Amino acid sequence: MRLVQTMQESEYAIESHGGPIAGSLTAPMGGTCPLVICAHGTGQHDRNEGVLHVFDAIAGELAGHGVATYRFDKRGAGKTRGDYDALAYSDFYRDFEAIFDHFDRNRSDRFSHIIALGHSEGTMMAAELATKRPVDGVVLLAPFIENMEKILMDQAKRGEEAVVRMRGIGGMLTRLAVRLFGKPSDQQRKLIDRLKSTEGDTFRYRFQTFQARHMRELLALDPEAIYRQVEVPALIIGGAKDAQCNPDDVGKIAGILGARAEAHLLPDLSHLLRNDVGTGSFETYRDQLKRPVEHDVLRLISGWIAQFGT
Repeated sequence: MRLVQTMQESEYAIESHGGPIAGSLTAPMGGTCPLVICAHGTGQHDRNEGVLHVFDAIAGELAGHGVATYRFDKRGAGKTRGDYDALAYSDFYRDFEAIFDHFDRNRSDRFSHIIALGHSEGTMMAAELATKRPVDGVVLLAPFIENMEKILMDQAKRGEEAVVRMRGIGGMLTRLAVRLFGKPSDQQRKLIDRLKSTEGDTFRYRFQTFQARHMRELLALDPEAIYRQVEVPALIIGGAKDAQCNPDDVGKIAGILGARAEAHLLPDLSHLLRNDVGTGSFETYRDQLKRPVEHDVLRLISGWIAQFGT
């Protein structure tokens, strides 16, 4: 049931360790309500998760139910200043933590509950925050529990399968490039090994700049250990056609969290939180982005948050 309530969206900056974080606060004009704080997936994303437009879709849905959201520009994206390439997971997490602390100090005046929502890499931030701060619940969208090295290698192998399926001149040229430069899994292995040997913030590899420190920190994460410390209610939503994270991870995370978890594995949902009527691969991403975030995802989020009341 959607509420008829006056919601206001405003620019809202929050001070963090590296300077102010720019964002948007969508909240009722008066009274108290739950607040959802959104954590991005990997990439130089603004407050809406860039071309994915995930967080603005969630904010719009929750506004209709009287639930506030705070979504922000990552450091080095949108209106938040910073050298994105030099930053790492720990820097982005500290910003997320500072945002929570800001609202936690004022929660009695405006916010009855604070919920951490993460997409992809952001699910780790939401889960980690719940182990260190008094978060009331977490929402995990397209989560993972496998270590990052395995995820990256599996992604490369799925890329190899996609190359075989490609048709036309594009497919022919791609297969030629594979013969010249090696299989995606071989290239990924070399990249990971090179990353592990670096010490700086960034490094150059095949004419690209990579966030070396960021990737080293992701490779060192132990997602299962983090989830074993989470003791708050959790909504887990994944897709059976996720080409980036293993769909089986939804059930594994739910198994660890036990009765605290409500888990949904949607049969056609992709990592982009859109339905994929095809094979569930990177090839369909461009077409998926022409469509909005799947309504079932938004419905499940708003329905689950309703348990927290006002």
